[in-house]
Amino acid sequence: MRFAAAVFGVAFMSLMFSPLEALALCCKCTASDAPESTICIQVETADTDCSSLTANTGNADVKKLNCIKPLEPAQCQKITKGVCKEEPVSESLYKKISASAAQQAPQKTVGAIETTVSPPKLGVDIPFLTLSPAVATKAVMNVPWLAQYIAGVQNYLIGISVTAAAIMLVYGGFLYILGATGIQISSGKAIMIDAVIGLALVLGAYTILETINPATIKPAVLQIETITPKYYKISDATYQGLQQVAMGEFKPDPEIVERLKEVTAGTGPTTRMYPDNPFSEKNSFVGEAADQLAHVISDLAGIEDECIVKSIFMVESKGNNNAIGHDEDVGLIEVQARLDFLRSKITYKEKKFELPTALPAECGTDKELKAQCLKISKNPTFSEADQQILFKCKGMENQTEQCRKAVTDNKNILNDDTITTEPPDYGLDWRFSHGVGLTQLTIPPTGGCKTQTSSHGLPKFGKCWTVPILLTLEGQAQLLVYSLKNMKAAGAEKPCDFFMGWGGFCVKNCTCRGDLIKKKQDFYAGCVKAKKSAAPPPPATSGVSGGSGGVSASESGSGSGGVSGGGGGVSGGE
Repeated sequence: MRFAAAVFGVAFMSLMFSPLEALALCCKCTASDAPESTICIQVETADTDCSSLTANTGNADVKKLNCIKPLEPAQCQKITKGVCKEEPVSESLYKKISASAAQQAPQKTVGAIETTVSPPKLGVDIPFLTLSPAVATKAVMNVPWLAQYIAGVQNYLIGISVTAAAIMLVYGGFLYILGATGIQISSGKAIMIDAVIGLALVLGAYTILETINPATIKPAVLQIETITPKYYKISDATYQGLQQVAMGEFKPDPEIVERLKEVTAGTGPTTRMYPDNPFSEKNSFVGEAADQLAHVISDLAGIEDECIVKSIFMVESKGNNNAIGHDEDVGLIEVQARLDFLRSKITYKEKKFELPTALPAECGTDKELKAQCLKISKNPTFSEADQQILFKCKGMENQTEQCRKAVTDNKNILNDDTITTEPPDYGLDWRFSHGVGLTQLTIPPTGGCKTQTSSHGLPKFGKCWTVPILLTLEGQAQLLVYSLKNMKAAGAEKPCDFFMGWGGFCVKNCTCRGDLIKKKQDFYAGCVKAKKSAAPPPPATSGVSGGSGGVSASESGSGSGGVSGGGGGVSGGE
C-alpha cells in the first residue's frame, strides 16, 4: 500500500508535466504552394497536438497547412537561428503574417516598411513562452504580447505548483513507505493529502475560471486602431502646373540640380507639359530610386548613413513627391488641426456637418499653451524646455478618454479641399496646416511667410518655401540637405537625433511621439539590416592575415537645428 502511494506520486508528477509542454507547442508546417518553406505555428487550440492542429483549429488558413512535426523552443525561431522561414506566428494570426511573408519575401525592397512589430524582450525569460510579433492591418494593430505574457505567467505558476505538489507527494510517499514510527507514517500521509488538496485548488481554480469565462485563462489579442497617414497624390497635370509656377519663385542650387541627375530610376508624368521646365518631373521614388535619392542627399549633406535620409522621406510620404497632407483629416487627438476642424463644423466648400459624437470642450483648447507654441515654432531653439512645451501643444496633455473616443467616432468626417494650380491658395484650406511633397514639410496656417504668388509658406534659411517650390524635387532636396547640415552642425549623430530634429518638437529621449518617430526608427532598423544582408561577403584571404580595417559609419545626433513648421513639426502628411 505504501509502495503504491509512492509510485502514484511519481507517476502523477510525470503526467502533470506533459500538458505544460503542450501549452507552448510549436509545430513545423508547410503550405501546399510552398512546400520548401517552413512555417512555424504556435498552437493555441486546447488539447491539440501538431498532427491534429489542422483538424481542430478555427483558422481556415491553418487548415490548409500540413503540420506534423513538433519543434523544440530552440528550433522554433527564424531561420537564422532555428528552422522557421519567418518569425513564429500564433495560430490565430497565421494569415496576416506567415502566408503573406512567405509569398512576398523575395520581392522585398531594401528598407521596405514592415507590417509587423517585433515583440519586446523580457528581462527574465519565462520557460515555454514565445511572444509573437504585433501585426498591423489597415484597420487595427493586433498585439498578442500581453495576452501571451499573461497566459505564460499563468502556465509558469501552475507548473511551479504542480512541481511543488509532485515533490511533496514523492516526499510524503517515501516517508509513508520508509517511516519507522507511526508519527513518520502519519506525517507522510498528511503531506501527500496536503499536496493533493493544494494541487486540486490550483487546477480547480483554473478549471472554474475557464468554465465561467475562458478569457480569464486565455486573454484576447489586444487590438489597437491604426491611423493611416492622410496624404493624397495629386494628378500629373496639377503637379506639372505647380512646377511651372515654381519657375518664377525658385532658383535651385546648381550643385543639387547636377547631382539629382544621378537619380535615374524614379518615375513621373509620361509627357512633359512645359518643355522649358528646368525641374525634374519625377515624383515617385521607391526601390532603386529611393536608394539613389538617399545616396545623393546623404552625400550632399555629409551624412555617411544613407538609411537616415531614406527613413525620413519613405516614412513621411512613401517616396511620393506629389503628396499633399491635410492635417485636419488626421484622425489623431494629438493633432490640433483635427480638433479645430471638427469644432468648425464646416468644410472648405462651406458644407456644414454635425458630429456623431460631441467633442468635449476641454480637448486641446489651452490658448495660453497654443500661444507659447506659436512663438517657439517661429524661432525654435530646440532646447529641452521648448521641446517639452511643443510636445504639450501637440495635444498630449489634458486629454481624456472622452476626447479620444470623440475623435475616433468622428474619423469619417473629412475636409473637401483639393489642390489646384490657382494661386495664391492653390485650392487648400489654410485654416489648417498642410504637409507638402517628399518629406511632408509642414506649412503652417499662420506665422509663416508669403510671396507674390503664394499666400502661405515656411520661412527657412532666408527663403519662403511655398507649395509650388516644395513640389519640385529640387526644392525638397535642397531644403532637406540644408536642414541635415544644420542638424549635423548642431551635434546630431544618431538616427534618432535627426528624426527628432526633423519633427522639431520631440524631447531628447525620442519616445514622446509614438507614430512617425517610432516608424522612422523601425524603418531605419529594417534598412540597415537589409543593407547588411545584401552586402557581398568579404574576400577570402590567404597567407598571413592582418587586422581588418573596417569603416564605421556615423549613426546619429541631437535634434537641434532641425526643420520646424506649424507647431514645431514638419510631418504634416501624417
